[in-house]
Amino acid sequence: MALYRRWGRPDVAVDDLAEWLCFAFALPNGEKFALQREALHPPTPGFLLSVTRALFSAEAAESVIEALDVPGAFSVELSAEVVS
Repeated sequence: MALYRRWGRPDVAVDDLAEWLCFAFALPNGEKFALQREALHPPTPGFLLSVTRALFSAEAAESVIEALDVPGAFSVELSAEVVS
């Protein structure tokens, strides 16, 4: 609910798997990222962070989380493909 209060209603996207709630962002340098979660049956209470290639590292993920300044936000698991 903190995200809704801060940024308003999320965008809704639909793919072959599910309906997704999304908060999308663009940085001044053109990089983009989104926070997303399954709308109807989320497997966890949090959001997934999806980023473009330049932000695809553990350090960048932590920087994005810190910059969003969402109370209690932290990373739980990083994809095995993420550069450390």
